[in-house]
Amino acid sequence: AGIAHELNNPLNNIGLNAEALHDGLSRFTDAQKLKMLADIVGQVERASATVRNLLDFTRVEKPVLVSVALRDVVGEVRRLVANEAEINHVEIRVEMPEDLPQVQGNPRDLQQVFLNLFLNAIQAMPNGGLLVVRGKTTDGGAIEVEVTDTGTGIPEENIDSVFDPFFTTKEVGAGSGLGLFVSLGIMQKHNGSITLRSKPGEGTTFTLRLVTAGRSVENA
Repeated sequence: AGIAHELNNPLNNIGLNAEALHDGLSRFTDAQKLKMLADIVGQVERASATVRNLLDFTRVEKPVLVSVALRDVVGEVRRLVANEAEINHVEIRVEMPEDLPQVQGNPRDLQQVFLNLFLNAIQAMPNGGLLVVRGKTTDGGAIEVEVTDTGTGIPEENIDSVFDPFFTTKEVGAGSGLGLFVSLGIMQKHNGSITLRSKPGEGTTFTLRLVTAGRSVENA
């Protein structure tokens, strides 16, 4: 039921915006038209993310890994969620050094991980807030990226369950409970890891760790 609502809600929003554009195209200003189109694009991406989560949930093959610049991946995801962040009064601050080494990964899969984390963070800040993404190189030569929000935080009793499939504390239709489970699976297929720390009322930080391009897992 949650997944059905997760798809139905953005489809309804797309339909409403498209119908409004169709019926009153000549009356709207260019700015209003662009806003409606941006809303449609954002809702399409939201529905697509749910479908990708379902596909990733059932996929078993190992991803094809290439050299990937995480700075570019984060920048693309930031663009995708910009409209939703603006609507929810969330500021996104990216602190990814230009000289950050590339990692060994699949660009689409890594984009999916960051998209899941960004959307979760935005939803965790219903009254607005700050989302910060920081990247750095570890002493061992791996890459760590922290995704930190100033949201409601996660109760201690739920910490051990957040990566379980279909686990969600959101209302029906507000989340499928697959995003973090899929993200964990993607990171494991990349020989990486994802961990979190959180306290209610103090926000949440997810830490991603990936192997740099050209390094073996044993040496990372």
